[in-house]
Amino acid sequence: MTHTPIDAQLHPLHISQVAGGLPATCQEIRAQNIATHSVDGNYTVLLDGFPVTVYCHRMNETIPKSYINLNPATNFAEVYGKRLIYPHTCPFNGERNDSCQCSDDGDANAGMTHFRKVRVDLLNRKININDMTFADTLHGSYVPYGTAGDCYSMKDCPQGRFSVDLRGTGLRIVDDLQWEDKGHRTTSRIDRSSNNAVIEGRCGGYCGKCAPDKYKGLVFSIDQRQLNGGS
Repeated sequence: MTHTPIDAQLHPLHISQVAGGLPATCQEIRAQNIATHSVDGNYTVLLDGFPVTVYCHRMNETIPKSYINLNPATNFAEVYGKRLIYPHTCPFNGERNDSCQCSDDGDANAGMTHFRKVRVDLLNRKININDMTFADTLHGSYVPYGTAGDCYSMKDCPQGRFSVDLRGTGLRIVDDLQWEDKGHRTTSRIDRSSNNAVIEGRCGGYCGKCAPDKYKGLVFSIDQRQLNGGS
């Protein structure tokens, strides 16, 4: 009896795509035909047997860079800049209110950054949280992807926010990835949804931040639910 591979059961394109010999990286795409594939843009690569769209950048160079396209409205990182005058409180039930009794001398690296694309290492399956190429910092300093913090309160009252939203990319963050708190009186709330394709966080302290495990990195994997039309 012939058994159909699990991946082929999950995605009917699997066998034909493998047979078609799709490249695995932007570098391989460029090498296939330098004359026609030296233009930056969206290309399809094969990742763990599944076709995924990536944006290949600097295709005129020997080793181009790969990115995934994101919705900037739901992919952002913020270090909140306000500090409570009375830091042993948590007003407004912990909700954001910019008219708080606050000073503006919070975290020196306060800022808000939105991401149109993030750089990915297709071989190591990691997102580069520090690549600013397709990031827009609306005010203040650049804040790395998946990072948030503040100097708002000594209580459990985080105001810094981040959102990682990989819906539409065919990718998800791996289940065992943890966010680490760093600083003084740190507190964080991390919510995961959509099969770990969406991760939202509120983080802070006095002063405090959260960021993906720096030793593991922001590791992603294929999201078979997305690729099969699920949510």
